[in-house]
Amino acid sequence: MRSFFIYLIAISLAVSAVGKGMPVFLKTSQILHIVVIDNMHDKRSADRNHYFESTFEELVEERAFPMACVIQEFGIRVPMNQPCVYVTIQKWGYSSLGQIEVRLSAYIRDPVTWTKKQLGIHVAESSKIPVGTIDSKKIAIYNETLKQALATLLDRVEPMVRHVPKSVSYTHLTLPTNREV
Repeated sequence: MRSFFIYLIAISLAVSAVGKGMPVFLKTSQILHIVVIDNMHDKRSADRNHYFESTFEELVEERAFPMACVIQEFGIRVPMNQPCVYVTIQKWGYSSLGQIEVRLSAYIRDPVTWTKKQLGIHVAESSKIPVGTIDSKKIAIYNETLKQALATLLDRVEPMVRHVPKSVSYTHLTLPTNREV
């Protein structure tokens, strides 16, 4: 009876430890879904999502990221067998010094174990102060600062990607025969 309880406790500890501290591995054949959670609701949130998507796609192309990425807004379902990175925009605006500051927090969901792994908080500040400049220059500074924060995020995600070789398909082999009579 005592051994049964010890066995039960050991199983419960093993089950509760699954996913804690375990690495997440991503395959190049999978699609990485980026779910953007924007808690700052204002009239320009649609523009902010557009700028986020265009800046992220530009960064992925520059770095030649080995996985296909899809950017989605929060609330859209992600397929069960695909990995997902949840990015929360905590701040994307002026700091107390008048500089533009971007603060993102992120975590990744493992498609196999459904566990979450924190990717940390990624902060970037611009050294340029966009006071009284033209709107296109302000947008460029905003996107440049966002790109710096997203680069630190991709630095955390990229080591998780494993290049899995395509499975070798064996074709029908014919063995040479001795047809000498």
